[in-house]
Amino acid sequence: ERRLGTVLVCAPIHPDGEPLDREEMLDGMRGMHGAMSRIVERFEGYLGPPRDFGWPAWFGYPRAQEDDACRAVRAALRIVEEARTICPTTGAVVAAMRVGMHTGSMIMARTGNDPLALGDTPNIAALIQGLAPPGTVLLSQATWRLVEGFFEGEELSIPLPLGARPTPLYRVVADRGAHRVAGLREHELE
Repeated sequence: ERRLGTVLVCAPIHPDGEPLDREEMLDGMRGMHGAMSRIVERFEGYLGPPRDFGWPAWFGYPRAQEDDACRAVRAALRIVEEARTICPTTGAVVAAMRVGMHTGSMIMARTGNDPLALGDTPNIAALIQGLAPPGTVLLSQATWRLVEGFFEGEELSIPLPLGARPTPLYRVVADRGAHRVAGLREHELE
């Protein structure tokens, strides 16, 4: 089925930005899997099975909500924060997570028990994750437009891989603490 959603892709990485080898990636993923699952569930997303590039999580599947993009960003910030405390204590060599995110149309297909997201949206999220500095949540312009009133951020100039169309990317700096309830901000409810 075709869905509009936000895809978050995160992966453990060395604090200096160097990629992990396969054994290090496996250690980092083992150390973070339980925390990732809890965090994504708490923000009502769906954590996909780990891939060799990291974990995909979908917000807007299986149930869509008006603030899926904000939920995804809050989950990503929590994942980055959690990695700082979990990874060093697991014995893993990982000290940071990096997260990439994109919002758009995707096709959700079932392969056995696990859904699979197909299309440009998950691929763009994975590409952005690969460009994110360690300990950073990096958003596409499509996602940033949906969340910019709720988060502080800054536009980054990051060299893109050959052939990729230049596009603005945004690093999330902080959550402004404005949450929507039935289309209203918290302060509007008081």
